Amino acid sequence: VSGEVYYQSVGVSDAEDYLEFASSERFARRELWLMGQAYASVSWMQELTSITAGSFATIVNLNDQSLMLMPSVSVSVSDEVSLVAGGYIGIGEEPDAISATELMLAVEPGLNSEFGMMGTTAFVQLKAYF
Repeated sequence: VSGEVYYQSVGVSDAEDYLEFASSERFARRELWLMGQAYASVSWMQELTSITAGSFATIVNLNDQSLMLMPSVSVSVSDEVSLVAGGYIGIGEEPDAISATELMLAVEPGLNSEFGMMGTTAFVQLKAYF
């Protein structure tokens, strides 16, 4: 189990500023990967069987109270190969609905939380070491 608190002074404290921050040069270069200022994180990893391990992590945006859940399971297929499955689940207030007309008029949608605007993603990964 591990925990972390993170403060990013160049991030924004208000969800209304996320779109402007996301279009910044530093964010586009992936120099910064989170948009807010204050975060907390907890992660856990546990061997479930001799060939299987599970993990769970969460990142909480302390400014807008949204969070990202990240569960995964890994199975050792052989000495040099692992199969990993997992996902990313964003929880938080979703963005305001916006019409095509509003987009054409350059009306910005209201982003209410960082992780609430992210959908759920699942993945399967095959890792080979040689």
